[in-house]
Amino acid sequence: MPGPWTFSMTFDDLLEHRPALKEKYRVFLDAVNSGGHVPGRVLDLCRSRIEQIHGIAGGSSIVKSDLDEGELAALMLAEKIPFAHHQVEDGEVERVKAVYGDAGCVQLLTALSFFDVTARLQLTFAETNLATVMLNTPEILAAFGDLYAEFWQRGIISQEIKEMTRIRNARITDCGY
Repeated sequence: MPGPWTFSMTFDDLLEHRPALKEKYRVFLDAVNSGGHVPGRVLDLCRSRIEQIHGIAGGSSIVKSDLDEGELAALMLAEKIPFAHHQVEDGEVERVKAVYGDAGCVQLLTALSFFDVTARLQLTFAETNLATVMLNTPEILAAFGDLYAEFWQRGIISQEIKEMTRIRNARITDCGY
């Protein structure tokens, strides 16, 4: 049973505090999901598998023997994105490209990345310990978001510092730098 300092919130609930961000996130995901190069069934299958890998309830059971070549190729990539993205091989990407073309491959890889991000965010906010003031008070969290955006996105921090920060974070999280 959750303690007094925990809460359950969906990622969508959290985005309600930043309507402009929520709308941009929705528009982006809609564009990725409706890119027209990868069938919706394949995207749904991959989203479901990524949710399963993260242990999110609702991921439907997948019977690989019922899948065609394109679905299997997409699913193979989906299974690696959450925790083994460094092990994605050129041949696996080429299989996807052979079925869906270059544009479909880009659409699928982008979708997989954001399915993974969304699953991670859902887990982060599904039951979070509210030990910090920023998570305990939406007003402060929203104000911090505005401040962070001002520093990071609107040119107050130099491009060199931003890039150095990205490289540092990539090295810490082993993203290949």
